[in-house]
Amino acid sequence: MTIEILTETKDQKDEYLTRFLGLHKFISLLRKKTLYFTRLDLLPDPFKGITTTLLKQRMFASLIPSREKMNPRLPSEAIENNLNQKASIEKQYSEDAPKKQKSQFVNCWFRGDRESMAMWDLYSNKECVALKIIKTDLISYIEILLDLQPLLYPKNKMICGPVEYCNLNPIDLDVKINVKYSAFKKDVAYNFENEYRILMVTPTSYSDKNPPSLELNITDRLLNNTELICHPGMTEWQIDDVKHLCKNIKFQNVRKSLIELK
Repeated sequence: MTIEILTETKDQKDEYLTRFLGLHKFISLLRKKTLYFTRLDLLPDPFKGITTTLLKQRMFASLIPSREKMNPRLPSEAIENNLNQKASIEKQYSEDAPKKQKSQFVNCWFRGDRESMAMWDLYSNKECVALKIIKTDLISYIEILLDLQPLLYPKNKMICGPVEYCNLNPIDLDVKINVKYSAFKKDVAYNFENEYRILMVTPTSYSDKNPPSLELNITDRLLNNTELICHPGMTEWQIDDVKHLCKNIKFQNVRKSLIELK
């Protein structure tokens, strides 16, 4: 598998990444020692991984009224041409968009040195935990891991980089969006996520056969460089249970969130 790291400034390179996990996903991480990559079509955001061209075509088609709302004064030939164009674009989108999404898998992290209460709230459960690691440590580890496993997903490509937030819903037909890869853009409604994305891309010819997720095997070396943070609302006895779960893993630190709640 090849890997590409998208260009960033020095300040961005040195930042921390945090991944928020429900308790059962955390237990799975400890048990299976894998990073979990979810297929894009299974995530709530319907536009993840969709190209700007497809999104603009979809918007253009939505502006063409249905037959019932079409101006009756238009020549019948113009009405039919408009309706055929609308149907053709919608058909293309329904075929191409799922193919794009089903060929891409993502592992997502929050960028920033400080914690985000909004991200904790997304998981809403006081039993959640978070992994925190320096970005360069994570990326360096993954690069070494892939170098040691050249036959791992040989036809896949991994791309790592920050998400850029722009107006996608609805998309502005007149604005050019300069994002190298379609999976690294997201609507501004999600900008509180401040996301760093690790993307695994398969050939589009695999899309109909791809499983719901892919996994990347890791070792304790990665976890040893990672801090484990417990939800700000977690009780002391629950934190003790988390520490007991981790007794065989030398996390850099296991602690409660620094965010104070009533």
